[in-house]
Amino acid sequence: MEARLEAASLAGDLGAFLQLLQEDSLLLDRLSTTHHTSNNPLHRAALLGHADFASEILSRKPELAQDLNEQGFSPLHLASANSHLLVVKELLKVGSDLCLIQDKDGFMPIHTAVIKGKMVEFLVDKLGGDEEILNSKDEKGNTILHLAVARKQLQMVKFLVSKPAIQVNSFNLKGFTPLDVLLESPSEHGDLVLGEMIRAAGGKKAEEESPSEAPSHPTQRAINPVRTSPMRSNWKGHLQYFFHLGHKAKTSRRALQAKQENENTPGTLMVVATLIATVTFQAGMNPPGGFVQDGTNAGLAVLGGQLFGFLIFDMVGLFASLSIILLLICVVPRTKWILTNFLKLVWDLRNRDELVIDSIQLLFTKEIGMLEKKKNGWSKYYTDGSWRSYQKNSHCRRCPCSCRFY
Repeated sequence: MEARLEAASLAGDLGAFLQLLQEDSLLLDRLSTTHHTSNNPLHRAALLGHADFASEILSRKPELAQDLNEQGFSPLHLASANSHLLVVKELLKVGSDLCLIQDKDGFMPIHTAVIKGKMVEFLVDKLGGDEEILNSKDEKGNTILHLAVARKQLQMVKFLVSKPAIQVNSFNLKGFTPLDVLLESPSEHGDLVLGEMIRAAGGKKAEEESPSEAPSHPTQRAINPVRTSPMRSNWKGHLQYFFHLGHKAKTSRRALQAKQENENTPGTLMVVATLIATVTFQAGMNPPGGFVQDGTNAGLAVLGGQLFGFLIFDMVGLFASLSIILLLICVVPRTKWILTNFLKLVWDLRNRDELVIDSIQLLFTKEIGMLEKKKNGWSKYYTDGSWRSYQKNSHCRRCPCSCRFY
């Protein structure tokens, strides 16, 4: 029987439901006593928008409208969150007290409607001037205006502040008014319009609402007899408000720029490290002076005796740049701990970059020196484009000027 009732409620089959009631007239009475933690037929009808089915259930057993399912939602919560207008109308015929039912998180149906961004205007208009419901608070003390402002729902805030029954300066458990909620939230486009909208409706910050402390000494009253006029105080509040929003926007821009720089830095380091690794690898595979082509020493470096220092600098630059590439590859959002732990064993990444640059400088300095100085001799570049070597302190056999080289 219950399986057939569940199938009928899911399909919205009113004929099948009436047939079940003819077979068992106490079917709904048993549901009201046994289904306290699961979806009853009214929950399913409200969730799926079966208005006729919901109307028939409510006409026979209106108490089912107050039942909560296993998620803590009443039928009105489900209908409001899913914008099933006809079902909401049928439920409100039972009574506006259904709007005061709280789910397990302390949200009433109108709070759920604001969070989902649906059905708010209908519920507010339907409730009219019922200030108790319109200004009801969730478990954190937030009213529907707090929730709408926190979600930057511009049109909804505009609608709510236009209603006289809405209290624009109510406090939540943190002591925040709706304007405070706006100022404490991350800055977004449209915050100025939203803030001016709340200000125009009489919204204030918590510090503006709190009464000022009375002077503790009579002399203070004599020294400062002039009080700030309401207009001046109001302008001061506006200036503080705009200054705060401007500071938030500036801070957000700085944070965004810093984030973009941090995101771009690994890519730049990867390009530089790859270039250095390529250059140093190529230099190691093709050392200055080349290789001996003939004889018993074929395949050996021509300047083999002088390559030790060159290769040291080359290997330092190569392995340092490769380690940087390895670190950058390991830096993914879920494995940042790899980089953190590894950097405890090696130099700071910036110092490592400096090491690579220094190694490259020494590498090319060494190479230039080796190209100009050969073993036991010096070289000179002639106008005919040839290099000629001579022994130190010896006369040039082929030089017409009989020069000496030191």
